[in-house]
Amino acid sequence: MNIRRRYVLIAAIVLVLGLLAYLVFANVQKRGILAEKVTLNVWGVDDEKVFESIASAYQALRPETEIIYKSIGLKTYWEELLNALAAGEGPDVFYIKNHDIPAEKDKLYPVDSTQFSPAQLNDLFPTVASQDLVYASGSQIYALPLYIDTLALLYNKDIFDQNAIVYPPKTWIEFQNLVPKLTNINQRGQILKSAAAIGGTEKTVDAGIDLLISLIMQNTSVEVRTDEENKALVNSLGSKSGADAFNFYLQFANPASTAYTWNDDQTNSLDSFGAGKTAMILNYQSAIPVIKNKSPFINIGIAPLPQIGGEKNAPVTYANYYSLAVSKLSKFPAQAWDFVIQTATNEGITRSYIASTGHPPALKTLIAEKVSDSDTSVFASSALIARSWYHANNREIRAALNDAIMDVLTGKSIARDALETAGDKINQLYYRR
Repeated sequence: MNIRRRYVLIAAIVLVLGLLAYLVFANVQKRGILAEKVTLNVWGVDDEKVFESIASAYQALRPETEIIYKSIGLKTYWEELLNALAAGEGPDVFYIKNHDIPAEKDKLYPVDSTQFSPAQLNDLFPTVASQDLVYASGSQIYALPLYIDTLALLYNKDIFDQNAIVYPPKTWIEFQNLVPKLTNINQRGQILKSAAAIGGTEKTVDAGIDLLISLIMQNTSVEVRTDEENKALVNSLGSKSGADAFNFYLQFANPASTAYTWNDDQTNSLDSFGAGKTAMILNYQSAIPVIKNKSPFINIGIAPLPQIGGEKNAPVTYANYYSLAVSKLSKFPAQAWDFVIQTATNEGITRSYIASTGHPPALKTLIAEKVSDSDTSVFASSALIARSWYHANNREIRAALNDAIMDVLTGKSIARDALETAGDKINQLYYRR
């Protein structure tokens, strides 16, 4: 081989190697990931053993990234997280409830659309995920769901059998008709056995505010529910449909009502249900292990959340779940988002997480698998009909609605005025955005 041909060959090899290096680098840039050693700190409420499967699976995909996880108890998690972020510290990635995102957007780093787009979110997850996690006119994604839990009807099968009730109620009329059959009130007006935990404040009715919002949502037209100004909840509270839903909820705690079955003198609904003193509760899948931990032999039946019924009323339920978000303070936002995306969308990682926690899945592909599973079918299928409203500040909205219930139950206010006051309080939250 002469010298000229040798130089040509060397030049060709250099060119090919350079092209390959460029393609690799371009692909890395496209994914927003730089091939550098980084450490990501993640905070959440799952215990270390649960999260270990996520971290190890991700590090197998991205060996250059180390994941350090901190588990914090539910009671102190939110306070510790907010204090750390306010101090300019805290994690790169953290768990956040779906309805808390609007109030905390200034603390979050939205994903670049080239790394993960709203179209991908819609393809992979049910509608409620987009309603909860995408803002700025549908262009910015602030988090991705770890799972999707939804309100459903939990009932005591043994109590139903003892009262010759074959099927759980599908509609609220059927639900209401069961109340006299399952309620036991003594001559002094004390509730000995309750048909359902509904009508009270959060003091006694776990997930009661979520149920009230679900009732309002079910009773509200699609046009109002999908209001582009994000004030559908406020508009619904001020409407006849909102008032009807509020009164329907309250009747179950009204001693003068034929549907009377609950009051705020009862023990917490989860305890009452577990003790066999309450036949039905409206709650999430996450409530089941809490109940069974105290009452391991209770025979729990699971049915979809009752609906208004009728051809014009599409079924609707309410979702409550943790998602993963990236902190605005993170020094590695692209890598942090890669971790979030892989955790939420990689079937292997997600399947492992769902198996270890028992949560209902968020990925449509896994929902399709669980729909045919008798133990999880209700929650899996309910994720597809879950809908959401923009919660300018979830905690203050819940407090306003809880105050409204309390004011009526204590006789401080009539239902119409209490709901109007709650609506005014909530309306102010949207002006403080």
